[in-house]
Amino acid sequence: MKRLTLLLTLAAIATAASATLVRLPGSDSSSDMNPAHADVDDELQRAFQAPSKDSNPHTDIATGLSLADALTLERRASLWWDYARDVAAVTTRLTRKGDTTLLVPLDRAIMALPTKPHQNPNGETSEKEARTNVESFLSAHIVPSSLDMPAKNGKDTPTLHDGVSVRVEGEEGSWVVQPGDIKVVAVKQASNGKILYLDGVVKS
Repeated sequence: MKRLTLLLTLAAIATAASATLVRLPGSDSSSDMNPAHADVDDELQRAFQAPSKDSNPHTDIATGLSLADALTLERRASLWWDYARDVAAVTTRLTRKGDTTLLVPLDRAIMALPTKPHQNPNGETSEKEARTNVESFLSAHIVPSSLDMPAKNGKDTPTLHDGVSVRVEGEEGSWVVQPGDIKVVAVKQASNGKILYLDGVVKS
């Protein structure tokens, strides 16, 4: 969790006026995670690990630029990738064969959030809660299939987050993700899917 710990520190500096306190390992864990948090964490892990359509979950990509490779090269969206790299099930999905669509907010979109993805909106955030929050945030930005651009008949496509579906509207050069009217800044094709870089975040 070294990268997540670093992220917590950087976010706290960037939002000093509103940053929340994250307990270090070994501190009082009585309120670290209630059973509801544990259930959500397990459910998200299963969703991340589920294979994309027409994919082999036991086969890694031998050739071509994977989603993980593309994210590593895109410096404008390093924060989302930093979060994702701390969730093993996500990195596995992004390096294996399949057809996954990622909705990746640019760094500026994440930094503009009043509450960062790992934080609780109402105060202190334990490390376990931060992990659950991050997994929830990531799952709302991962579509386990190829996202139609634009959506056929205005139909929404489910993300890995239960109850969160999205669709793309407009035309090339002016795509937007709905709901939220989120501008698509760029589209990157990879050997195991595609990335839509967004000027905003998907609400979960």
